Amino acid sequence: MNYNLIINSYLPALTKSEKIVAEYVLNNSNKVMHSTLQEISKQTNVGEATVLRFCNRIGCDKFADLKLLIAQSSELNEKKISNTSSPIESTTANMISIIEDTKSLLDEESINTTITLIEKSKRLWLYGVGSSGLSALIGESNFRRIGVFSHAINEPHFQALNSTSLSKDDLVLAFSISGNTKDTYEACLIAKNNGAKIVAITNYIESEIAKIADCVLLTAAREHLLKGGTLTGTVSQLFVIDVLKVAYTNKHKEKVKQSMDKMARSIMNKSL
Repeated sequence: MNYNLIINSYLPALTKSEKIVAEYVLNNSNKVMHSTLQEISKQTNVGEATVLRFCNRIGCDKFADLKLLIAQSSELNEKKISNTSSPIESTTANMISIIEDTKSLLDEESINTTITLIEKSKRLWLYGVGSSGLSALIGESNFRRIGVFSHAINEPHFQALNSTSLSKDDLVLAFSISGNTKDTYEACLIAKNNGAKIVAITNYIESEIAKIADCVLLTAAREHLLKGGTLTGTVSQLFVIDVLKVAYTNKHKEKVKQSMDKMARSIMNKSL
């Protein structure tokens, strides 16, 4: 059943504090799916017990059940939309929309800050797991082509091990749609404690990784709790990578040209 209908059916009977939670959930469903109980409590300025009472009032035993209910409702809506248009049209619209939404969240100051951090670092590390790990690998390839030493690590244990040897000369780009990926967060925390700088590439400014980051680049990926990593999430992250690549290239045209020439010569004979 649609979570909107369920919540609205209980709305008149809710207490004042519970109604605050209800309004927040109705207006921020996607954010709620990727938030913790503590984060919802903070955002609504009510106690965690009140959030749990609200969940119980609408038939959810736990906060996790509310998130699942929202995810199931969202999936039904997506199926209805996809059934009314061709796969080509709906996918194209999604891709264009995600790039435009990500563009609206990025600002020149954050991009320039990140470029400065890259310039000041001796080594650039890219962390991510799952689909975010794939973005990290593509990011490594892009930065190497423009002459920036970079290395992507998408295995959680290696991220943690690597972070123990980092210093003030290192910069970590952390890819996480939710910003709360446990392994990535823990690796970034180790890196930060050793003096490394952190740039978070995430959907959520209040996420745990964003909180410890020196700079945050916001994405607009539409991750679905039931579907996991989606192509729109990867597209949003890759768009940010490309923006950084162009910004760095614009500041270091000659250096980048020389690096790309070397790269081109190194792979010139790889085609049959």
